[in-house]
Amino acid sequence: MSTQSQSQPWSRVRTASVAILSAIVIAFLAAPVASARQQESAPPTVSSAEVADDELKKFAKNMLDVLAIQQRVQQELASVQEPDVATQLQQQANQEMVAVVTGRDMDVERYNSISHSLGVDAELKRRFDEVKEEVEKATE
Repeated sequence: MSTQSQSQPWSRVRTASVAILSAIVIAFLAAPVASARQQESAPPTVSSAEVADDELKKFAKNMLDVLAIQQRVQQELASVQEPDVATQLQQQANQEMVAVVTGRDMDVERYNSISHSLGVDAELKRRFDEVKEEVEKATE
C-alpha cells in the first residue's frame, strides 16, 4: 500500500471531524439568538404577590375550560383528513378559548402571563394547585 492510500482514511476522518466541530460551533453561536427570540415572545411573568386569590380562582376556572376545549379539538382533529378543515377547527377552538377567558373578565395576555408564571414561581404554583383543587371539587 502506498502512503497516499493509507492517509486517505485519516483525511476523511479529519474532514468529518471538522464538519462536526463546525456544526457544534454554529449550534452554540445560534443558541443565544434562539433564546433571545423566545424571551421576546414569552409572556411577562408575574409574582405570586401580584395575583389576588379571586383572580387565581378565575384563572383556574379558565384553565380547566381551555383544557377541555383543547382535548375536545384534539379528538376531533384525529379524524380530520383535510388541512383546511383542521385549520378551521383550530381557529374555532382559539375563538372559543378567547371567549372563555374574556367571558370571566380576564384578558388573554394576563391569562398567558399567569400560565407562564406557574412554571417559574413556586409559591404561585402552590397557591394555584390549592385553588384548582377547590374549583374541581365545586364543579363535580
